[in-house]
Amino acid sequence: MSQFSQAYTAATIEAIGTIDDTITYAGQDYSAVVGEETYGNNLADGGFEVSRGLRATLVKSTAPAFRLGGRVTYNERVYRITGIETDEASIDIVLNSPESK
Repeated sequence: MSQFSQAYTAATIEAIGTIDDTITYAGQDYSAVVGEETYGNNLADGGFEVSRGLRATLVKSTAPAFRLGGRVTYNERVYRITGIETDEASIDIVLNSPESK
């Protein structure tokens, strides 16, 4: 592992540990950095419904094996995993609520 990789990994672990938001996946709590919630409108039967989106970043070495379509709870709201991005130190998951049908 390069010196940059080591520094990047250490900084990622420190940032996530300092902010320490918590998400729940498969009944387990995980430390994460959760971004600001975004809002949008989706056309549904009978009108529009509000959709919410988030991104959460977790330390790769301590994160579970997320699956697309899996459910994550944050601040008592259930989100569906719609995207997963990884690098050498972290995992970013894209979350949306309500669930798409």
